[in-house]
Amino acid sequence: MFVSWGPGMEGTSTIQVWEPERHLRILENRPNAPRKDCEGGIEAVVDAKPVEVAVDYYLEAKGGGTVLRLVHSGFGTESSWDHEFESTHYGWMMYLRTLRHALTRHPGVPCRQAMKFVATALDPKEAWARVMGPKAFLASGSVEGLKEGDRFHWRAANGDEISGAVQMCFPPTYIGGTIEQANDSLFGITAMPNIVMLTFMFYGLGEAEAQTIQSRWEQLVKQAQ
Repeated sequence: MFVSWGPGMEGTSTIQVWEPERHLRILENRPNAPRKDCEGGIEAVVDAKPVEVAVDYYLEAKGGGTVLRLVHSGFGTESSWDHEFESTHYGWMMYLRTLRHALTRHPGVPCRQAMKFVATALDPKEAWARVMGPKAFLASGSVEGLKEGDRFHWRAANGDEISGAVQMCFPPTYIGGTIEQANDSLFGITAMPNIVMLTFMFYGLGEAEAQTIQSRWEQLVKQAQ
């Protein structure tokens, strides 16, 4: 199975288990970080064996409905995996909430996914403070204390009104939720090293309207730098 999130974000994995309506297991061989051993005062780079990273999807009947249980396992033990382990944890939280939103709020409606990356010289904490500040998304409004299910209403520096419900909020790194002004579509704002990432899941919107929202949000991030 080949998956691409864009140039440089591609991968191939193998379907190892396929039990229709019960269990799907996808396995990916990933390079592990080499480690340095010291023998006789000389450091030597030891070839690292590949790491088998697996994602298991289980479907279970419960109470007249279906429960999806997901297990992501096999992360390497080297410290170089720490960031990926953490980001994968939050990533699955986001993706599963996105799936729930699509199935409950927009069943059968095509989704237009978009991602914008804005380079920044600021560290993630400072980038977050500026983007979620008066010169960008929060000319009025707040992210303080927001948790899943809470409603929010912001007025951005460009005059845009943005309101909806929170899906996830982990300051000073990430906030995601719905955009009522865009047919209850989804957004995410992530502050990472050297980059602020904007993600969108547009439902029932034309390309021109979706592009306008992306451009205006991207400009808000840029003017906050």
